[in-house]
Amino acid sequence: MNTTPSAGALLQRFGLLACTAAVGLLLLTGCSGDKYTYEEYYQIEDGMTLEQVEDILGGKGEAQPQTDFELEDGTVEYRWINPDGSFIRGNFDTDDLTIGGRGVYDFDDQMPE
Repeated sequence: MNTTPSAGALLQRFGLLACTAAVGLLLLTGCSGDKYTYEEYYQIEDGMTLEQVEDILGGKGEAQPQTDFELEDGTVEYRWINPDGSFIRGNFDTDDLTIGGRGVYDFDDQMPE
């Protein structure tokens, strides 16, 4: 009686192991950090359009209600919020949606050295 596994059984086991490792890696990287980072923030420059900033950050920002803060007339703030509550913000001119100011909130643990 031969107890050596067949090539098909070995491939099946290897495939299951590889799939399990890939899922574990995805779960770890999905939970290991913030979605928006300083690296992306530093790519944003005054005069960029909302679309350009969204391309850098990889997603759409959330327009903030004017009642939450004081901005100049004709300006709207967008925020890109991380799961931990930290965020990148940009103040955009409402006429042409170009950025005129930006900032971060609660990114202290990500501060580059």
